[in-house]
Amino acid sequence: MKYEKLPIEYWEKRDYLLFVYDVLGDMLRKADKLRLSDFEIKFDSEEIIHDFEKAEDMFEWMDRNNHHDTSLQMFKNHTFFSLLKDFCFFIYESLSCASRGKVTVAYS
Repeated sequence: MKYEKLPIEYWEKRDYLLFVYDVLGDMLRKADKLRLSDFEIKFDSEEIIHDFEKAEDMFEWMDRNNHHDTSLQMFKNHTFFSLLKDFCFFIYESLSCASRGKVTVAYS
């Protein structure tokens, strides 16, 4: 039997979610390999670096100090990849529930 506790009508959905999970995981691995979310900010002096390192909120500091575009791009990339990673965990948990026969939880 393919999935012991999973009713047969859900096998196709589970296979599709496994495929989606693999594709998204591959996207995240390639994004890390290509360093798509990496950023480098060049500061003019040690004083500015020290001021930046002391800031409680780096995005707010960048906005106040003429680095708004960099701040925005960093925030977009960080948010996108964080949500994508969380979604992968969500799919994995759904698949885990499905394999244990908890279909209502898995596909809610």
